[in-house]
Amino acid sequence: MISPLDVHLAGASGEVTGACTVLEYGGRSLAVDIGLIQGPASRELANATIPIEHPEWLDAVAITHAHADHCGRLPMLPRLGFKGPVLATPATADLLPMVLRASARLQRRLHGDHAATDRSAGVLFDQREVDRVCELIEPVPFGTTREVAPGVTVRFHPAGHVLGAASVLVEGPKGRRVLVSGDLGHDLGEPLPPPTAPPPAHLVVMECTRGDVEDPQLQHDPEVLLAQVLNAAAIDKQVVLIPTFAIGRAQQLLYRFGRLSRAGELGMPVMLDSAMASLVAPMHAAHPTNLSADASALLRRGIDPLDFPELHRIRSRRAAQVIKDLRGPAVVMAGSGFGDAGPIVEHFIRWLPSRRGRILLAGYCMPGSVVGQLLDDPPRLKLRGRWVPVEAPIDRLECFSGHADAAGLERWLCSMPGAQPRVALHHGDPEPRAAFAARLRRLGYDTMTPEIGVRLGV
Repeated sequence: MISPLDVHLAGASGEVTGACTVLEYGGRSLAVDIGLIQGPASRELANATIPIEHPEWLDAVAITHAHADHCGRLPMLPRLGFKGPVLATPATADLLPMVLRASARLQRRLHGDHAATDRSAGVLFDQREVDRVCELIEPVPFGTTREVAPGVTVRFHPAGHVLGAASVLVEGPKGRRVLVSGDLGHDLGEPLPPPTAPPPAHLVVMECTRGDVEDPQLQHDPEVLLAQVLNAAAIDKQVVLIPTFAIGRAQQLLYRFGRLSRAGELGMPVMLDSAMASLVAPMHAAHPTNLSADASALLRRGIDPLDFPELHRIRSRRAAQVIKDLRGPAVVMAGSGFGDAGPIVEHFIRWLPSRRGRILLAGYCMPGSVVGQLLDDPPRLKLRGRWVPVEAPIDRLECFSGHADAAGLERWLCSMPGAQPRVALHHGDPEPRAAFAARLRRLGYDTMTPEIGVRLGV
């Protein structure tokens, strides 16, 4: 007799990185996501251990989207005995090799050439292991049912958030259905559409990153709010720095800058200091059915919704030298989105101490990260071992978050047809998780906030 379906919350319960959910059935299993833990160095040490007890028993791994906190430990699996397919939507399948290869290059830079043969040096995987796991990637279109074992199927449903992002429906023995939400976008996340209504499920493993926030800015046009920041920068001739994630936030901002440009309301150069973001933007045109109605309409007219004359793509550190002598008004978008690595650090050091700079924090700011510290009153910031004075004014536009706020999360769950499911909240810090759990309980949902390692029967 086939065993019941069990859900093992192996990562991202009570935190926002390291996503991993394992579904177990009949002595076999399926993983949804296998992400990196990001944050303080003490937490990142845990990345060296895969949170799956028997990787060799996995029939498949399904990836919700191509952010490192959801896919970043994939290349470690084959050396542990995993031989199954890596299932992802076509857009995510296109993005994964780029993301994983960039991660391997970063590890080599951080730990040196010897790291490829010395696991104790801190490296998690090398380029050969990335190539090996990329051979296992299998694109599965939205809405297509893929059997991974007798009586066990996977189906992807659009989640907004970033290009190709999906919620994953797993149907197991006796018709038991588990939906892993992945990260859910919001209603104004163009060039992507909002998440679609979720399919019926008995259990929803649901993200709650912004479960304690109702964002009033989502009641307004993001372009209007963005234009207000740019107008202030134009008056004071400032350089606007925007810490930017290469997949997701960069494209949201480029889409809005493009609309302002086509309306004749931009009036300043936009420097995109992110090689990966420059590569990802054109990939949206290769997946037009993933885009919003307005973005798709622009493509049909031969207009790239993420390109405009004022955009300058910086593809090397040598080319980025021009930003040091930049005069405002201008915009500099640079990674990383949390401000703790990448080219944004040198731009912060250059512009934070000056009123000629202006900081725009667009979207979610992880507490304790550099951008999180910029929200302190007063902000105190140490970069590359020295304190950096903060004189530049700081603006906050949460409407550019890749994540739905509490109201959006509630709307998504409540749009599920049929009976209310049980809900296990993950991918959320303790405060947002507690707040959203209370919100769902008031609506009558049987809601749990399990810790990492808990197993739930379905």
